[in-house]
Amino acid sequence: MKIEIDREAERLVKRGNPVILGHHARGSLTPNSWVYVYGPSGFLGSGFTDGKTIRLYTREKVEFGEELIQELLARAKKKRRYRDFYRWVYSEADWFPGLTVDLYRDLAVLRITYGPLDPYRHAIARELGVEHVYEKSTGTNRKRAGLEEREGFLLGNKEEVMIKEGSAEFYVNVHGQKTGFYLDLREARLLFEKLAGEKVLDLFSYTGGFGIHAAVQGASVTMVDMSEYAERMARRNMELNGVAGTFVRADVFSFLKKHREKYDTVVVDPPSFPKDPERALFFLNKRAMMLLSGLLVSCTCTQSVTPSRFVGLLHTAASELERDFSVLSIVGQAPDHPYLPALPQTKYLKCVFAWVE
Repeated sequence: MKIEIDREAERLVKRGNPVILGHHARGSLTPNSWVYVYGPSGFLGSGFTDGKTIRLYTREKVEFGEELIQELLARAKKKRRYRDFYRWVYSEADWFPGLTVDLYRDLAVLRITYGPLDPYRHAIARELGVEHVYEKSTGTNRKRAGLEEREGFLLGNKEEVMIKEGSAEFYVNVHGQKTGFYLDLREARLLFEKLAGEKVLDLFSYTGGFGIHAAVQGASVTMVDMSEYAERMARRNMELNGVAGTFVRADVFSFLKKHREKYDTVVVDPPSFPKDPERALFFLNKRAMMLLSGLLVSCTCTQSVTPSRFVGLLHTAASELERDFSVLSIVGQAPDHPYLPALPQTKYLKCVFAWVE
């Protein structure tokens, strides 16, 4: 099916944005159709439409099928330099809109968030070429699109693997948050392993990603998370690495209101806050700084909070406490999470390493 778009959308596509909003198209869009997109200057690319948007998968005039899936997977893999475990496909950033694939050795976890891709999930799983493929098409993006949530094995049956990152080892289970592990924080965790002090507080610790890296270097670590699953996996990860630590299962905000013990290193790695994220981040980090003299590692995955705004927010919190504040480093998402300058939503993660005293 041929679709014509206006000059504004054509300009965005030529700059590298594969997402076209429906109001830029002439005529109606038939949901779940593969379309060939033309602008005023000619052919632009091929992609799917869900009736509301058009998402391009290639600049070539080809059909969507096994051959294109192979090409898209190979192109995405070519960008990756990690081995054993990494994000293989990052949706629009790899011009494979609606598909995320994380690879953990012989286990791949895929997530589909764009309806037109749903019928191809088994074909995609086969083309990954690994023994075990688990689909985890769940979450707010599917709900928002009116899509049914789906979770289960497409190939094989392995639920858990062990990975090694720097000096630390971790169990990754498909039943955990996201695809089992936060791969986007890899570079931040590796830097933290080098910089962490002797007494560490890891807030929103999940399965111990930051805390374990400090513990294997000999630090005394306290992890705080309200999830029973997080506690169980964190304790298993401590055992796996032969280290000891304290895990407090609690709401972090409530914990900070009551806790008075001091630390030389504090990690603040919360989930995104859908309502008034800057206010929540300010309050959270200010409370954390009250327990700190030393290294603060504060992360946010809220795309609307820019790096400069985030640093300013942390600086203001420190100033209100009459504390000195200096930035050591700002670490973004790992290289296996590329971003498109033409699609700012693909760049979202900021981890600020700062000294507070």
